[in-house]
Amino acid sequence: EKGFAVIHDKTDNVSESFSNAYQKSYDTIKQYIGTVDIYIDLHRDAYYGQDRDVAFSGEVYSHICFVVANGQNYSQKPNWKENYALALSLTEQVNSIVPDMANDIIFKSARYNQHVSTSSLLIEMGHEENDIEAVKRSAKIVAQAFAEFYSA
Repeated sequence: EKGFAVIHDKTDNVSESFSNAYQKSYDTIKQYIGTVDIYIDLHRDAYYGQDRDVAFSGEVYSHICFVVANGQNYSQKPNWKENYALALSLTEQVNSIVPDMANDIIFKSARYNQHVSTSSLLIEMGHEENDIEAVKRSAKIVAQAFAEFYSA
């Protein structure tokens, strides 16, 4: 709807082995390296202790957040500075549309395949306790933020 060409790869990278999921997902995305501009790894939010919803203009949205990996224990490091800058810009864009919908960026000592691009994002969206409609509304806000960010 926003004019982006999207590849939605639905390969199951988790069922066989959760501990090997990122290697398996890397094997999946290797076929796309160099042919796409942005890589998005979309997750359900697994972090506890936060409010799950935000209300704005009569609607309820699920919180989202970006996760940036610094690859501390990997020889091939992710492009964390570039990925952080993109995540920060999109966090600000999301919050300009729905205030406080995007939580602070989370940094992890991991890689999450963010070494494949300077535009590689991991987005945590919704929680098992969120209403699915709130998550869908949040996804639309994230898409709007992308469209506004990339049209600027």
